[in-house]
Amino acid sequence: CGATGDIGSGVCRWLDQKTDVQDLLLIARNQERLQALQAELGRGKILGLEEALPLADIVVWVASMPRGVDISTIPLKEPCLLIDGGYPKNLDSQVQQDGVHVLKGGIVEHSLEIDWKIMEIVKMEAPNHQLFACFAEAMLLEFEQLRTNFSWGRNLITVNKMAQIGEASVKHGFRPLL
Repeated sequence: CGATGDIGSGVCRWLDQKTDVQDLLLIARNQERLQALQAELGRGKILGLEEALPLADIVVWVASMPRGVDISTIPLKEPCLLIDGGYPKNLDSQVQQDGVHVLKGGIVEHSLEIDWKIMEIVKMEAPNHQLFACFAEAMLLEFEQLRTNFSWGRNLITVNKMAQIGEASVKHGFRPLL
């Protein structure tokens, strides 16, 4: 969900190029952008939320929303991995279904000892060792002395940039929150 946003379209490109995913189910609010993404990828099924969720083995939820969408009445496939990539979290407190596993995306663990009050304010589980992925991106680019950005502007997140920031993450001890 959120397939046409910056992160969502980047995830779709990565899934298309780097995995053997059979079907990409594309969900977003803007139909024109969905059709453009489908044309760029050369594949993908444009579906509504209620139609797509029961079919998905993996759900990547990266829609920008101030409040979550209630999906508790929509049956999810079992097993299903649900990646809640936004902040505030849209789904992790709502999904209480056997066989459905929720991964809190958009948060990175690190080995540094940082006393950031903001991480306490947003109630991170380990505020001195967790930060938002956007903060991690800026830090990693600085550590690598890359005077650029990887995700500024619409649809500029590329598979190559994902690989490069992933390598820098490993090098500097950053990892996804599992």
